[in-house]
Amino acid sequence: KLIKSHDGLNQIPVIMQTSIDSQSRILEGIQAEAFHYLTKPYDSDILLAVVANALSDQNKFNKLICEIRNKNNSFSLLREGSFEFSTMQEGEELAILLAHSCPEPKKVVFGLSALFTNAVEHGNLGLTYHGKSNFLMRSSLEEEIEHRLSLPENSGKTVKVNMQRVDSEIHFQILDDGMGFEWQQYFEFSAERAFDAHGRGIAMSNMISFDRLEYFGKGNEVLAVVEL
Repeated sequence: KLIKSHDGLNQIPVIMQTSIDSQSRILEGIQAEAFHYLTKPYDSDILLAVVANALSDQNKFNKLICEIRNKNNSFSLLREGSFEFSTMQEGEELAILLAHSCPEPKKVVFGLSALFTNAVEHGNLGLTYHGKSNFLMRSSLEEEIEHRLSLPENSGKTVKVNMQRVDSEIHFQILDDGMGFEWQQYFEFSAERAFDAHGRGIAMSNMISFDRLEYFGKGNEVLAVVEL
């Protein structure tokens, strides 16, 4: 809590080492923004993998923040817009632009990036939770995503994003062309998944980036709301 309340330290990723049965402690750590966990006993390979994942997540966040600072903030004038993208890079660039329509773009950009990533990976490309875990362990996730993007059955799939100011709120409606997923189990942090290399994006978006997050139907449509 002290680290996360300190302006000079709060961006440092924190890895909690704990026993696997201390679920109340895990949830307490998550609420204090310690999003990476290491259960003991562990070996050197697991330690290195967890550290590498924490650094990868933080580097991605730092890159987004850097781009936020460098982009023109004229998107704060945007009242309504419709967008489509297909690739991870396009989604990241759109997240940076749309975050500028919000009062606190640095807070919102992470959530938009996480939701756009989910729409591409698990939505349009059909990557399962356990499948992503396996590709991360083999350091081949990026190659797998590029392969799936090149497949004929995925060539026409897009993620559609509608942004609109409604009264005192900004609404981001995100729709992918996938089969949907059981979003309920990822909406809140789970102590059982705290030790996994991924699976925190939706819960972190709900907790940090948006004032309201709602999924609809089969799970391929989500509404993210920012209060002005």
